[in-house]
Formats: sequence, C-alpha cells, structure tokens
Amino acid sequence: MERLLIFGCNDFAELMCENICRGWSKQDYQVEGFVIDDVYYTDSTYCGNKLYRYSDMGNYFAHEEISILVCIGYSKMNLGRKKVFGRLVQDGWKVASYFDKTAIVRTDDFGIGNIVCDGANIGVKSKLGDGNIFYPSAVFAHHSVAGNFNFWAISASVAGHVVVGNRCFFGNNSSTRDNISIEDETLVGAGCYLDHTVENAGHIYRAIACEEKENTISSEVL
Repeated sequence: MERLLIFGCNDFAELMCENICRGWSKQDYQVEGFVIDDVYYTDSTYCGNKLYRYSDMGNYFAHEEISILVCIGYSKMNLGRKKVFGRLVQDGWKVASYFDKTAIVRTDDFGIGNIVCDGANIGVKSKLGDGNIFYPSAVFAHHSVAGNFNFWAISASVAGHVVVGNRCFFGNNSSTRDNISIEDETLVGAGCYLDHTVENAGHIYRAIACEEKENTISSEVL
C-alpha cells in the first residue's frame, strides 16, 4: 500500500480523499493526511485527517516513502496546479496519479499527476502529459493527445485525433469535433461545441446563454 498526502484544502481534495478511503481508486493508496502551503495553514486537521504545512513535510516523511496527489483545480487556467506541481518535483517529492475503478482507460501513454474520476473514458491510442484532470463522465477519445495541466469538467468530451495544448479548460457538457488542434490556454465554456482548430493561445468560447422568459408554467394541479 502506497502512502499518500493530498495537496489542497478544498472540495476537490475532500472528494478525492473520500474516493480513496472508500477503495474506489485503482491504485492501492493509504491517505496519511492533507498538506497545504504555509500561508493557507489555519488548523492542524482537515476533514478529520492531519493537515501538514508544506514546509514541515520533510520533518514527518522521507521523500521516498510518500506520494503527493495534487488536488488544485482550474483557477487561473490551471496555473496554480502547475506551480504546485513544479515545486513538488523540484523539491524531490513524488507526484501521484489517481484512476477511478469505474474509469475506462485504454492507454498506458501518460505522464504523472493525472486524475481520472469516476465514469471518465480515456480512449485507445490517446496520450496524456502531466497534471491533467478529468471529472466524472469526461471523454477523451481515441488517438487524441493532451499536453499538461488541462481540465475537463463533468461530461466534457474531446473527439478522436484531437491535439490539446497546455492549461486548457473544457466546461460541463462541452464537446469538440474530431481532427482539430487546440492551442494553449483555450477555454471552452459549458455547453459549447468547438468545430475548428484554435491556432492562437488564450481564446475563450462561450455557449449562448439561456434567455430568461416569463414563467408560463400553469399553476393548475394536474
């Protein structure tokens, strides 16, 4: 059983702790607690587990005996997760990945620190870099390639033969067509369908918002 610390004090970190403690991870992990940067440290426990300052980790754990699961979300286009990830690697800590038992993963071509949640589907001949997150029921189809530190929200889907850069975000129920490329820091909003190659970094795509209408639902008891 591999000893594990979860980096972060947020809903995502709590969710991952719950998943692992309930035995839903394909990896055999034992959660030893949470860790957070010193500036955010306000208590010695989180969700009933020990909470460590980052600066203190070396006082409790040897580098070779613990792995760190980075549970930092998509804020600032995943920049926070990238910075934490890079610091852990630079300081010699092992970065863990998580693959849910219900996820379908049809490739072994992936880097470190990826998180693939329940019901997600990673297709045949696909390739993942480091630090990507796939929320429940996200789909990354066959022969597609992802760079580093991207985020797929619930039920977001990428079709086959798509190349995704770094630090992109795909909102709930967004989707792409096949055979396109998507440059770094592209944001595809919830409900969007992206049907063309994105050649320049930093583009934002939003779905048309639902127009609010006067309530016409009958109040009659049927």
